[in-house]
Amino acid sequence: MAFFKNFEKAVNPLLQLLSQANPFTLFPIFIVFLGIGELSKITIIYWVTQWPILLNTITGISNVDPVLVKMAKSAGLGKVEIFTKVLIPASLPTVFTGIRMGAVFAFFMLIGAEMLGSTAGLGHMIMQAQMVMQIPKMWAGIVTVALLGYIVNYGLLYLEKKSFNMETRC
Repeated sequence: MAFFKNFEKAVNPLLQLLSQANPFTLFPIFIVFLGIGELSKITIIYWVTQWPILLNTITGISNVDPVLVKMAKSAGLGKVEIFTKVLIPASLPTVFTGIRMGAVFAFFMLIGAEMLGSTAGLGHMIMQAQMVMQIPKMWAGIVTVALLGYIVNYGLLYLEKKSFNMETRC
């Protein structure tokens, strides 16, 4: 979208509005239309994940130094080559930030979805432990969620660093 400025200007307000919709308020709507089960959880997780990835990708491509694009044009590169050889590589740090944010949001939304509409999982276990005052079990679930979120985030950081190391070797 950032490659097509007029399209971005037309669609950006709608995307910004949709990205601000609180997923926990939307979850009952997803349950009504998709039922209690995996499909509604997967859909709400997708909803939460798509926005940081999409918006960071748009921002990353929009913020590529125009001098790089001018140099690529003067070197005779076409639009597709400029996109694949200039815009995508230059925007990768911002895209990876969106992917990391999306993954963390997805993980925490999964836990939230399990708390609200599930009969299994860490979120369900935490809620059940809270209801029957099993405080150690509840804290075990909370610490497990925090550790898993940490592992997901740093696993993606590791992949990001590996990707940039491979990119600089080429």
